[in-house]
Amino acid sequence: MKLEKCFLAIVIRFNQNFKVNERFGFINKKCYDVLLMIKVNPLKISQDISSIFKAEKLIRNIEFQKELKLFPQIETVRIDENLLIMFKKYIQDKFKQIIITSITIPSLLSEIENKVIELTINNNFQLFNLNKFIKLKKLNIICNDINEEIINTLNNIKTLKFISIHYYKTVNNKIINIISKCKIDKIIVYCTQIDSNILNKLILPKHTNEIIFCNYQYIVGMDPKIYVNYFGNYEIVFPEKITDISNFINNYLPSNIVIKSHCNIFNNKHVCIDFSSYNHFKSIRNDINWLSIIYPNPIYYVSDISVPQVNVSKLIMNHSHYIGKIPNSVTWLSLNNSNVTFSNQPKLQYLCSFFSKINYDINTLTTLTKIHSIGDYTNFSKLTNLKELTTNEFINTSLVLFPSSLTKLKFESTRSICCSSFIKKLVIRSSQEFPCKLSQYTQLINLKLDGCFTCIELPTSLTSLKFNSLKYNNIIDLSSILIVTIHIVNSGNLFITLPQCIKEIKIEKSSVSFMNTQNIDLNEFSMYDCDWVEIDNPFHSILKQNIFMKTNKPIIYMDCITDKLFTENLISSNETSEYFNTSDSYGSVSFESEASEIYRDE
Repeated sequence: MKLEKCFLAIVIRFNQNFKVNERFGFINKKCYDVLLMIKVNPLKISQDISSIFKAEKLIRNIEFQKELKLFPQIETVRIDENLLIMFKKYIQDKFKQIIITSITIPSLLSEIENKVIELTINNNFQLFNLNKFIKLKKLNIICNDINEEIINTLNNIKTLKFISIHYYKTVNNKIINIISKCKIDKIIVYCTQIDSNILNKLILPKHTNEIIFCNYQYIVGMDPKIYVNYFGNYEIVFPEKITDISNFINNYLPSNIVIKSHCNIFNNKHVCIDFSSYNHFKSIRNDINWLSIIYPNPIYYVSDISVPQVNVSKLIMNHSHYIGKIPNSVTWLSLNNSNVTFSNQPKLQYLCSFFSKINYDINTLTTLTKIHSIGDYTNFSKLTNLKELTTNEFINTSLVLFPSSLTKLKFESTRSICCSSFIKKLVIRSSQEFPCKLSQYTQLINLKLDGCFTCIELPTSLTSLKFNSLKYNNIIDLSSILIVTIHIVNSGNLFITLPQCIKEIKIEKSSVSFMNTQNIDLNEFSMYDCDWVEIDNPFHSILKQNIFMKTNKPIIYMDCITDKLFTENLISSNETSEYFNTSDSYGSVSFESEASEIYRDE
């Protein structure tokens, strides 16, 4: 229970919609207890409130007061300059710590400096006496000038752990050398441009702290503790001249590398990189057709135009014309726009082929357990270990020979159905309308239908059914089928007769009419973002904690015996507060008469 409350508290802490948080507290006692766990107010502080329009300030002030009442155990308050002007005395007396989220003037912070833990300042850095901020841990600086005096001041603040600098001029050697003298544990510099004269050849002194430059350009050859965050990923970028990347690898020890070319200079040349001594690599993806790589041995994953003769488990070949040996260690092979011929018999377990040609008898690959998109290949009869098969629209399913071992089959964009009688799981995506007649497949237990069908006939053995983007104009009669779970997604105007054995119903972004619901005992009912759901009678019984509803239009009874409709967001619970009714300007949630609910316990 405590772990669950902690998780909910984290969600609420970062949810910035006040009305959602307020409604959450009225669900039950557990949810109210979660509000008491919040120590920092989560509401997003409105930025750039005009001083001309007093109504904007008034609305924001009211929101802020309501937020402080909703979270009575707040110890650290987040506040901007406009709110600080209005509530300074209250904030000073009430809270232990203060976070200033906007640029402000020093005089406004007088008498509260000893409580400020985070501060945002601009070019008027010299106006602040930062020695008075005895609890300051984080500092945000927005400026167009950085000098050694600023850095010396920052180094003298013993409590400071983190600095972010938004610098709006070009970063050059002088600026980087000044910043590198800062001794704060972590520094992030946000800049829009780095001087091209220092790109790819920057050398900095050693550091014990961490400095990050967030920029659109990558810098090669810098100190291990100073680097550029390149859109969240490390990429090796080849400039006009090939640079030595060994320092980069030794410093950062990356386990996964993607190599790309950002220019066409080397199209007519051949370059080789030797990675054989770097045994910490797990995967290497080479997207440069003129670059050859000597791979480490072993390595788990390789993507390249060629085939490395090393111990590799997963191999992707892109735009490759290859004749030769596939390492016996390869168990997972994917071909993209390639033409390959094997000179040996690899021990593959997975094979995927997109717009590729394999000049090899696939039936000899008896170790295969999964095949995906194999083009126009139709004979799989000798693959006695094959469990899963995916075909595409280029294949005539009536010509396919299936092995008896096959249990899962997926038709992509098919225009007809013909499959093995042993199939247990089947996925059908239709590219055009055609009849879906599956009643003869008596071992089928799991089915997913996607697309348009002229008729739907299902086997009685089904236990799980999913409709995704289904278009069907007639009634789907499931009353004689053993279906336990049904999942409906992005489907409109479906009419379904349910079986009595159904236990779980999930509906997402759909419009559905259910019939034969009166005597059904459900274990779970979920409905998310639906236009409407219609039932002929309330379900016989269902536990309240297993009903999940979110942002829906009403659930409608066909005979209209009740005028009570669920229109609000609802997450029901079986905790102590099972009956409550709250109503105000932001909505209501209620549990009242049994006849009016989607469930009825008897």
